[in-house]
Amino acid sequence: MSELNFCYKCGNKQEPGAVLCSQCGTNLSPDSNQPTPNVNPPEIKKRGKYIVIAIAIAIIGILFIKQGIGINNSTALDAAKTFTQAMISGDSKVMKEINHSSPLEYPAWSVLEDATLHGYSKHKISEFKFKLDNKLDYVVHVNGPMDIGNHSLQFTKENGKYYFSSYYP
Repeated sequence: MSELNFCYKCGNKQEPGAVLCSQCGTNLSPDSNQPTPNVNPPEIKKRGKYIVIAIAIAIIGILFIKQGIGINNSTALDAAKTFTQAMISGDSKVMKEINHSSPLEYPAWSVLEDATLHGYSKHKISEFKFKLDNKLDYVVHVNGPMDIGNHSLQFTKENGKYYFSSYYP
């Protein structure tokens, strides 16, 4: 019969008199010659949870930094989808990063204001269809839902990435 309240291996709480750990199966009998843990077993579990959380946050942080602020603009089509998603969500950070138009022509705040007025927030990105122009690889035609309609976006390529520059006639 064990006098341990916790398994020395996994830290799982045990019923008084347990011979085997109900979690990991470790022998808890006093004659098993197992070392007495130095740390309170619940602390082991608690630390383990914090370590897992810290690792997850680090991985998410690395991915966030690697991707920028949710920007996917390696192609004109990707840039058009990112631009449209920013209009739907009203994300000013993404809009400011993807929008390299003249500040006097299409400032980010103005594009988002127009998107709000036209009801973009009522829609999902899956409701929009994107097609690269047959002749101009920097123009993307966007077919939106009925209440939004169709439009074409022009992009400029800077350092291998595409950025919104204007609406195409």
